Amino acid sequence: MISFDIPIYGGRVIVARTADQLVRLSKLHGAEYDGEPCRGCCAPVEDERGRAIYLLGLFDRKRSTVVHEAIHLALFVLDRAGIDARESDGEAMAYLTDWLVTRLGIDRTR
Repeated sequence: MISFDIPIYGGRVIVARTADQLVRLSKLHGAEYDGEPCRGCCAPVEDERGRAIYLLGLFDRKRSTVVHEAIHLALFVLDRAGIDARESDGEAMAYLTDWLVTRLGIDRTR
């Protein structure tokens, strides 16, 4: 598992590489994930102080899955920040998705 903070918007991302890891994280943080087979998933939760935590499952390590889940994650982050992802031709969405994909190490997910 890896984790990192999201600058500017706030929140922490915790990445699970297996469904079992995500099941454990989900129980710990009060999210609902039952281990249903999928390539990846993203779930926004809050810690006991109300800070955003984003549980991110990247199970098949394919580039397409990383990009797909990074888009979900970016939408959750921007929504929490009160930013419309379509505003300004989607620039905030594009930059945040770019940063997330880079931070998730898309070249290392093979």
